[in-house]
Amino acid sequence: MGGWHVRRNDFPKIIRKLPKAIDDQVDDDGNDLSQDIAEVIWKDTGLLARVTANHPAGTNHCEISVGYYLGHGFYSGFNEFGTVRQAARPIVGPLANDYGATILPRNMTRAVQEACDI
Repeated sequence: MGGWHVRRNDFPKIIRKLPKAIDDQVDDDGNDLSQDIAEVIWKDTGLLARVTANHPAGTNHCEISVGYYLGHGFYSGFNEFGTVRQAARPIVGPLANDYGATILPRNMTRAVQEACDI
């Protein structure tokens, strides 16, 4: 007679490993994205030359800031979105969208698969 027989249960081990694997991959991808942005960011002035990736403890996300003082300035918005007198020169948005559509899903899939390999 058929049926299911559980010979080995790896779910508890996978469940313990998964959050750290995801958090580590988010940190790695955030650092990679911030480096990619730093390579192509507008460098007309020194105000935007700094790109930082912040990883708040206990969270599965990364905050990327463009400019000094963790990006709390306003100058980068003028370049990204434009003004009445200046055309928009978007860099951060398109790069982040491309990264989120292609690289991030691939890397997260790989991280989850590696966490599930027992």
